[in-house]
Amino acid sequence: MTESPQEDEARATGGTSWFVLALAWIGVGVPMLWGVWMTLKKAALLFR
Repeated sequence: MTESPQEDEARATGGTSWFVLALAWIGVGVPMLWGVWMTLKKAALLFR
């Protein structure tokens, strides 16, 4: 029996759901964006 590429990918990734993946990206992205924002705010003060 031949499996579809989606089934192969799901098996290779352990069947990680999109919800868990989205939560992981939010957990990484939000602090990273906050850090970039704070850096830009402080850098802007140097050019005033």
